[in-house]
Amino acid sequence: MANIDYRFELEQTSETSSIAKLKYCNYSKELYDVKDIEASLSWGERNSIALVLFMYYALQRNADLIILDDPISSFDKEKKFAILYRLFNIKKSVKSFKGKTVMLLTHDLEPIIDLKTKQCFEKTNGKQIAIGCAITNEEGLFKEILLDTEKDIMPTIMMYRSDYMDKASDIVFRVVALRLYLEYTEDDCKHKNIPYNILSCLMKCKPRSEINMLGNGTIKESEFDKGCTEIQRLLDCDDFDYEFLVKNEFSKEKIMEKYNNETNSYKKIQLFRAYYNSDKKDERKVNKENPVIKKFVDGSYHIENDYTHCLDYRKFNIIPNDIMNEVDKLMAELVNYNKSML
Repeated sequence: MANIDYRFELEQTSETSSIAKLKYCNYSKELYDVKDIEASLSWGERNSIALVLFMYYALQRNADLIILDDPISSFDKEKKFAILYRLFNIKKSVKSFKGKTVMLLTHDLEPIIDLKTKQCFEKTNGKQIAIGCAITNEEGLFKEILLDTEKDIMPTIMMYRSDYMDKASDIVFRVVALRLYLEYTEDDCKHKNIPYNILSCLMKCKPRSEINMLGNGTIKESEFDKGCTEIQRLLDCDDFDYEFLVKNEFSKEKIMEKYNNETNSYKKIQLFRAYYNSDKKDERKVNKENPVIKKFVDGSYHIENDYTHCLDYRKFNIIPNDIMNEVDKLMAELVNYNKSML
């Protein structure tokens, strides 16, 4: 097995049955009996071996449909690919799931990326080896959308670049995308990149007098003007008026209006964060009411950072339905709380 120093030996016990024995293979390729499997194997090794044994079992039963329910999400990246490669090895001399109908269910995008980069979604001899679908659960209603792997799975940086350059998109989402793009492409942008810090302050609705570089103090007027000019160039817009955006596009009233009109879950998460980020007491309230959701929302800005590719969040609602229900509830509580404080 790939990446695991163990082998199987089959010991026939009768004409119709046999026993599989696990052997440890040392550097000299000598085999030793594994007498206490639980003490000898890690959980990852046990799961890897179980998957391979299941593969042989399914092949022996000649199953018409084989379902793998999130089989590799707990493994590290190298092990994930090694296991997928072993399960779907296309060599004629190796037993695998090749030629079988297999449904692999996963919350993990990496297997899809691996299949895409290995051209598994392309047609071979007129036949498509694999297809991918996004499945969502919306209030108990399951929806399945066929993935166009050339368009729906994109390099993350290209996704952000496409988002901030989209003039038809709302300025809030363009600002979020540009900030993420700079974070990806600029060296130590939090401490060195002025446009990045201006955008970060804008997303927190900080007044001009409080705009600062992380750890480096207040941004000088000349540096601020230069940074705004660079943002204007990147957004390809007629003007970038920081104070106008703070008072209008990023105001609590405007953010709430946009939130109520938005249907995309990823964008709603961004708007929710923009709403409570503009007020420290709101941020503390969200953290007190539901710290798990607060952590999820804060991380959602960076949820694609684990991958070189991501699912197009403009087309697909990638936020789980139960998370969105909690966010909707918290947003309503914040709005009512702020109204009661007037």
